[in-house]
Amino acid sequence: CLVVSKTSDPRTSQPSTMSTEEQAAIRQRMESFYEDWIAMNFRKGENFDEVWDEYFCEDCQIIRPSGNPLAKEAWRGLISSDDVTYNNREGQRLVSIDSCKVFADGKAAVMTFTMDIYFDYKGAQNNDRAKVSLVWACVGGKWKIMHFHRATGQPIPQSE
Repeated sequence: CLVVSKTSDPRTSQPSTMSTEEQAAIRQRMESFYEDWIAMNFRKGENFDEVWDEYFCEDCQIIRPSGNPLAKEAWRGLISSDDVTYNNREGQRLVSIDSCKVFADGKAAVMTFTMDIYFDYKGAQNNDRAKVSLVWACVGGKWKIMHFHRATGQPIPQSE
């Protein structure tokens, strides 16, 4: 995955500092994931396996805002069900990547990001600005998501 600058102190377990090039690589991976994930959601999970295999560890858990954990098949069932309808495709956006810390000698990373997401869940409209945390692992030379946790969304600011 990344060759991380060796500026960490093993006695304090502080994460290594990433170079600008390293930061750009993992951020690009995140941006690619986000675009493919949103597109898959709009297709009701049509290419679920391709997106999952490309971006997720097989045993990844996704934690919903309700706190309910979902594994792969439960996630597939949710996004392909009639309970969830995504809307406002142009409004779906990756607002910011707020933090990214690589550790474990460049084999793992923790990232937080902010997204705007528009969807209906069981008939209730949700226009949310949400914070998400991801744990990435370097698997087979690719960054893959081991853990995905979405916080409860807040209203999207009208000034943007």
